[in-house]
Amino acid sequence: MDIREKVMECMEYTGIVIDSLDSDDIDMYEFGIDSLTFVSLIVTIEEELDIEIPDNFLQPKLLQSLNGFMSMVEQLFEHQHQ
Repeated sequence: MDIREKVMECMEYTGIVIDSLDSDDIDMYEFGIDSLTFVSLIVTIEEELDIEIPDNFLQPKLLQSLNGFMSMVEQLFEHQHQ
């Protein structure tokens, strides 16, 4: 399973459209992600990937960078699906 692709699908499902993941990092706040959209994204990712994202990971600084967010989700998936 490609976690990054699945996260992109979850983002699109919640109304966050990013054309592609290129080598440049993306500031997620540039895409108009408000708190309601963000909560919806987290819930969707948790359900689709069968993971739990701990509350202490839900800090704006940790989630601003798309690459950082993707890495966090990949690490949580790997850790929770060993």
